[in-house]
Amino acid sequence: MSGAHSPSRPCVRDRVSGESWIEKLWNAGEQLLVHGQYCAARRELEAAEAAAFQRRNAALLTRIYLPLLETCRQVRQLSTDGLISLQVHAPDHRSARSELKRFAAHGGGVLISGSAKLACTLARRARLAGCPVECLLLVRKGDRTHITHPLDAQLISGLPVVWRPAHDAETLPEPPEKMCVALPPPGDYVAGMAGHSSTTESILLLYEALALRQIRRRQLPSDGWPLMASLRKIRLIDMACEPVTIRLLREAEKLSTHNR
Repeated sequence: MSGAHSPSRPCVRDRVSGESWIEKLWNAGEQLLVHGQYCAARRELEAAEAAAFQRRNAALLTRIYLPLLETCRQVRQLSTDGLISLQVHAPDHRSARSELKRFAAHGGGVLISGSAKLACTLARRARLAGCPVECLLLVRKGDRTHITHPLDAQLISGLPVVWRPAHDAETLPEPPEKMCVALPPPGDYVAGMAGHSSTTESILLLYEALALRQIRRRQLPSDGWPLMASLRKIRLIDMACEPVTIRLLREAEKLSTHNR
């Protein structure tokens, strides 16, 4: 019938209202970022990014990625400023709820755990609570220990760990395929303690290395939306990864230009 709309093709008014809703999320996220409410800003900006990607709105994505990157950097900084807890033999039945309370008392933190269940559950609870807590997983096989992201809990995906005294646990910057992560003995570390600052530096280095290793291991599409879809999955490993986010931004800019 003339003038009828296909159910699979929303009318222009619906598309515009949807984009307006995404822009409100983006604006709210930027305002929260300006006012230092980083976890709330991340929530709004990630919702805007997901919606813009789903609608294949490259122009909106070009405005979202930089504030989203800055927001995730700030959350990472807050987490590493807080409690850093290394739990090699953490039991799976340890309560994520009680752990979240413990980290929240320090303003946030980083859990490095041998329990995938605890790491995943705590990360999810922290997100819902708006608390800057990040989680990493220790994977052991024989006498080898690797550190990785809970979303990719494989020895081959991680970086080798070497255990050193707290005053000497320094990780050197290296390409991802050569990096070895130095960690202090298991335990809790807060700002001012020996081992806290060096472990903070290790965490900042290893997150990006884990994401870049994913790029090297995967067969990425050459360009366009398929490439962006792959990069968005890699970004889940390190939300504050500048190389991945900037590559997403550049690809969105190309797509936006082509769609004009």
